[in-house]
Amino acid sequence: MKKFALSLHYAVIILFLISIVVFITFGHLVGYFLALIASVILVGLWKHWRWGYFAAAAFGLACFQLAKQGYQFQTLKREAMILGILMIPIAIFLHEQLAHTKPESDGTNQ
Repeated sequence: MKKFALSLHYAVIILFLISIVVFITFGHLVGYFLALIASVILVGLWKHWRWGYFAAAAFGLACFQLAKQGYQFQTLKREAMILGILMIPIAIFLHEQLAHTKPESDGTNQ
């Protein structure tokens, strides 16, 4: 299961790298803002931080909604909606499998 999770993790990282390039090619302020947000999420994913996976799921939902409403992704509407909605369960799965957790204290430091 760990190998599957890692391969899925690297696929998500590649997807975020591609999305950063696509957002920059939009050529306007919203595209640059989305690229900035995607790059911050990419750092969280790369370091296996819990918030990175949560943010990836939220970003997938946001991209789905932007494409559905017609605000962004006019030329890639179908692809953005499919990848956006698939990102949610994938990110939740990776969150449970790969995210670093804080060690629980045993109460001796009180």
